[in-house]
Amino acid sequence: MALASRQPGHKRRPRWARSWLALVGAAVLVFAGVLHAGQTDAEHARRAHALSSKVMSPFCPGSTLATCTSPQAAKWRTDIQNWVREGVSEEEIRRRLAARVPGHDLSGTATAAWGWGLPMALAIGAVVLLVWLLRRFRPPPPATTPASKDEIANDPSLDEKLDRELDRLDE
Repeated sequence: MALASRQPGHKRRPRWARSWLALVGAAVLVFAGVLHAGQTDAEHARRAHALSSKVMSPFCPGSTLATCTSPQAAKWRTDIQNWVREGVSEEEIRRRLAARVPGHDLSGTATAAWGWGLPMALAIGAVVLLVWLLRRFRPPPPATTPASKDEIANDPSLDEKLDRELDRLDE
């Protein structure tokens, strides 16, 4: 049937060319699949790290799971990566982690309540203290003694200035 549908003068491709074409096509499909899988893994890793950066570690006070160096935190990060690959939602992952440590705030809202307020208040307080200390302990300005009346009366430069001013007024 395939022979009857061919147009006259059409040459049939050699067997090795068809095999080569099939092999190239298969390689392209495999390569595309690997690229797609790599992008998916990279996306999963990005999402897992983003979530680990938002969850406060119960093992390192004041740190997130992403920055905590505890071996337990490393196990939690691995669990998060596995759950992200499985397609578990962020809320469900948070719920699962919270169930492991009841009573611990994993959101970090209690530690971040001050935000930038506390560091800014400390910086302003340090500047105010520094200014007060500098004013309090700076040496007094050098005392200048006023010139005596005799020194002023005997100053020839003052006489010259006075003469110039009087000449200018006369003009």
